[in-house]
Amino acid sequence: MKKHRRPFLAGLTLLLCLFLLCGCESKAEASLRRVQEELAELAPEETKITAYVLDPLIMTRAPLTVDMLKGIQSETDQELEAYGIAPPLTVKVSELEEVKELRRIILEELEPSILIPVEKEGYMNARICLEVADGKDEMLLQLVFFAVEADGPDRNVYWNVYWNGIELQYQPAFYRLLEVFSKDIPDIEGYFNREGQVRW
Repeated sequence: MKKHRRPFLAGLTLLLCLFLLCGCESKAEASLRRVQEELAELAPEETKITAYVLDPLIMTRAPLTVDMLKGIQSETDQELEAYGIAPPLTVKVSELEEVKELRRIILEELEPSILIPVEKEGYMNARICLEVADGKDEMLLQLVFFAVEADGPDRNVYWNVYWNGIELQYQPAFYRLLEVFSKDIPDIEGYFNREGQVRW
């Protein structure tokens, strides 16, 4: 009887280990995996990439949501103007080589190790929004710069990002996605230096 129990216990232990490993995947890691899986099945010609960028010199009276950044408001135009918002630059990435390069970065360069959750959530101040969708406008990825976190007695400011609604620590790897079509964003250097570090 004991001999028969050993393989059973070994198999049970293996299943438990696999369950624990799978259970350790964070929400951000699961989101990255889904984005990569869906993007891999999507042809480059069917990949829609749009970026909304607010001039870094524009200071608003209140933090912005994505809807405010994109100018999609249920409020009146006067309400939009009250926030001091000028229409953001809208960039639709249509050059096939740029689309392929951005896809390559997402599929090959973005790794779970860069998806570091924040310890203390900040608040959204959407200055740049990058969206990747399929041919039917189904959203695969929405990357929003920035989430603002002020912490400590010196009120140090940390500029985080939202990856599909999940707040993460900013990494220069995220800037790589914007760098692909930075020639179309004349004000991008107002936000980042050449190494992809946030200037603010």
